[in-house]
Amino acid sequence: MSTRRIEHAPDSDARLARRIMRRLDATPVVDAGNVDVCVDGGRVELRGSVESFSDRLACAEIAESLAGAGSVTNELRVRPFDEGWQLGPSGPTGSFEAFRA
Repeated sequence: MSTRRIEHAPDSDARLARRIMRRLDATPVVDAGNVDVCVDGGRVELRGSVESFSDRLACAEIAESLAGAGSVTNELRVRPFDEGWQLGPSGPTGSFEAFRA
């Protein structure tokens, strides 16, 4: 189950956080279900975890692109692959043992 929250913030900060979360949700190539958006005085902090480094970068770019966002601090962690999976050219596939030499 994903967790989504907006920390207590003044109205304009809360609106910006909601806009960022809506944009993240509307981006089909980004899995941002475990991303928390915190805004304080227009300064955005992204916390939580994502599936890949490209998701991590995309989340920050989306936050930076919205009017009203000042600095963006990207504290997102990339979740490790479960054992038994490997990163192939098109994502996680197969057995991790096949990648060991």
